[in-house]
Amino acid sequence: MESYRKDFTLVAMSEENDEGKKTILLIFRKKLNQNRKKFHLGSLQV
Repeated sequence: MESYRKDFTLVAMSEENDEGKKTILLIFRKKLNQNRKKFHLGSLQV
């Protein structure tokens, strides 16, 4: 859990604008809710 929480923060911070951050947060939450056990940060790559 800890490792991809850190990676997720890096991904979010790499987005320049707030819209991008919101979009990534929505995708992250949606994926996390759908696949709590199988979730991989790789699916967040844009």
